[in-house]
Amino acid sequence: MIKAHLLRGALYLLLMGVSTIPLALAQRNTAERSDTRASFALAFSATENAAAAPSIAVTLIPPVPAEPASILYDQTNNPAPTPPPPPSAGVITSQDYEPKFDNHDSFAADDFVVPAGQIWNITEVDVIGESSEPPAPPDSFHVFFYADSDTLPGTLVASRIANPYSGFFSFFITLTSPVMLGEGTYWVSVQAREDFTSSGEWFWGNRLVISNSGAAWQNPGGGFGASCPTWGRKTTCLPTQNGPDQLFRLVGTLGRVGPTPRLRPSPAPRP
Repeated sequence: MIKAHLLRGALYLLLMGVSTIPLALAQRNTAERSDTRASFALAFSATENAAAAPSIAVTLIPPVPAEPASILYDQTNNPAPTPPPPPSAGVITSQDYEPKFDNHDSFAADDFVVPAGQIWNITEVDVIGESSEPPAPPDSFHVFFYADSDTLPGTLVASRIANPYSGFFSFFITLTSPVMLGEGTYWVSVQAREDFTSSGEWFWGNRLVISNSGAAWQNPGGGFGASCPTWGRKTTCLPTQNGPDQLFRLVGTLGRVGPTPRLRPSPAPRP
């Protein structure tokens, strides 16, 4: 069992780690686990034309340096305690399982606000989470962004599937392509892509303090028997949950909406 005090300071020196626990919301036979893990690799190749070609004068323009990323939104403080034994109320399942456990696929989400006059270009989502014992890293993370609909996730506005990440317990998820959002209230959902049979389960850490609206949760297949096939308030779907919100942070670049240009009337034609 990994103690919580070993994980403090893992997320950019600001995130606080939380302790790992065994299975929190479902207890299934871990004897089914195997040692097989899927691995992926990308290979790139290039071909060259060996035929002689006339020399061409080329002016090289150095690339414009990328604008440094900054923290756009942060609610990684006040983590909920996760004392043993399981199930622990300090974390929530949010996982894309293998096909035979599709009815257990679940999603947690939390909201944030882009202030008026700003445009956020989100390139990274950081979360604090835990794994069942023995801890195994997820294959990747899915990240979804939703518009707000009456204090719950509404229309899906962006999805990034199978994003790479670094870290463990504190996860730094790099989006496969940036997500640009204008002013308004949005929800972000982070879901681990992990097979239960070979790797177990992943859980998103809860936050004791609420910001904006409380976190949401859904289990479309009903495998957890929580009566939340669509988005509902997390603490209503699972009343034993400790902490109304989730631990997450958004990283990217900040833009601002410029003033609307003033149009000058055309001069009157001369007589």
